Amino acid sequence: MAALNFDGRVLTGRNFTNRDLNGSTFQDSVLTNVRFTNADIQGGNFENSVWINVNAAGADFSDGGGAFSLASFKGASLQNVTLAGANLAGADMTELSTFAIDLTGANLTDAILVMANLSGDGATGAKLANAIFDGADLTMASLAGADLTGASFRGAKMIETNLEGVLVVGTDFTGADLTNVGWTDADIFGAIFDLAIMVDMSWTDTSPANGASTTNLSFRGADLTGFSAEDSNFAGADFRAYDENNQTKANGVNFADSNLAGALFTNVEAIGSFFEDADLTGADFRGAKLAGANFNGADLTGADFTGADLTGAILTEAILAGAVFAGANLAGVDLGLASGDATTIFTGADLSDARLDVSTFLGTDFRDADLTGATFIFANVSGALFGDGADEDTDGARLVSASFIDADLIGAHLDAALVFDAILSKADLTGVSAVGADFTSASFIDSLLVGGDFRDARFVSADLSKTDFTGSDLTGADFTSGIFIDAGLTGAAADLSIFKDAVLINADFTGASLIGADLTGADLTGTIF
Repeated sequence: MAALNFDGRVLTGRNFTNRDLNGSTFQDSVLTNVRFTNADIQGGNFENSVWINVNAAGADFSDGGGAFSLASFKGASLQNVTLAGANLAGADMTELSTFAIDLTGANLTDAILVMANLSGDGATGAKLANAIFDGADLTMASLAGADLTGASFRGAKMIETNLEGVLVVGTDFTGADLTNVGWTDADIFGAIFDLAIMVDMSWTDTSPANGASTTNLSFRGADLTGFSAEDSNFAGADFRAYDENNQTKANGVNFADSNLAGALFTNVEAIGSFFEDADLTGADFRGAKLAGANFNGADLTGADFTGADLTGAILTEAILAGAVFAGANLAGVDLGLASGDATTIFTGADLSDARLDVSTFLGTDFRDADLTGATFIFANVSGALFGDGADEDTDGARLVSASFIDADLIGAHLDAALVFDAILSKADLTGVSAVGADFTSASFIDSLLVGGDFRDARFVSADLSKTDFTGSDLTGADFTSGIFIDAGLTGAAADLSIFKDAVLINADFTGASLIGADLTGADLTGTIF
């Protein structure tokens, strides 16, 4: 059939159902109560036309496999229009304006919707469920309030697209470019963002759709550099690599105040990321690159950071009960005011120069960890394990030059630990076990070491002035050149111990056992036996 020209016409109540209108033009026309149901309008031109209450469900607006030019709706205005199931592949819909449009199941593959307006509110939002926008260009378009359930935007260009208040259930954004997108107040579940470009994207106040408790989103291999999300639900989200050639990038990402419980960040690169006050319970960060990341106030209960790189990260006031940092790099991290328990594991971790001041880690496992230069000022690590773990050597944790000023180490396990040059002034080590530990040149001024087990420990050149070793077991310990000014060793078991060249001025050994002890060259001025 020959193409028809309806340019500038006013068409009311016309019925073109199943008609062949291929190549026809309706430019600048006004269409009211018109029906194009299942019509063939391949290559149709509707530029600047106005549609009111039009039904074009199932209509074919494609180019007919190249037989016609691509359909054009540039500058058109569509109100209460149904295009459900229509074929709009490749159509040019630049600056299209719509109100209450229905594109359910429509095919808009490679369509151009630059600056198109498909927004609405509630019932007036665009119905885009199961529509296909693969490869489409939606740059600066508005889909606010739209229903995107089951829709596909694979490889679509969505730079600066407005997605405020959208419903996203099972929507596929694989490989889409969402750079600088503003996404807020959305209800979302099961959406796929694998390989998507989400650089500098803003995402706020999203919630699980349909009453779900998690969103189960997938961001595998996505580029999230500069991505900013706040107070949103990402529970159960998957941020792992898409494949060996497509690692997820999350450098500088912001997830402040968001729910990321159970999220998967395995091997993710998230340097300088921001997780302040986020819920990361049960999250998986194994092997992740998190240097300089901020976890201030985050809930990391049960999170797994095995082998992760957290160099210089901030974990102040973080909750670490059940968290695992085995073999992780935590050099220079700030764990001030953080808290953990007997289920928190730092075995074999590098905590050199870490700050754990005023933290609480009761019974926490630090075995074989490197805590060189770490500070535990006013910390409570009672019952913590600093001994030898499962590594190849027989040494315990490395606490060289560590500071435990005013710290609480009651009942801590320091067997075979390397604690030389450490500062433990005014610390409470009541009941500790430090068999074979090395405290060479350490300072214990005014500390409590009551009832401790220090058999075969080394205190060479250590300053133990004003310490209280009452009832402790010092059998075989080496105190060569140690300083015990005004120290109390009442009732201590010091058999076979070495006090050679030690300064024992005013030290009190009342009731102590010194069988076989070596006091050669010791200064015994005022010493009480």
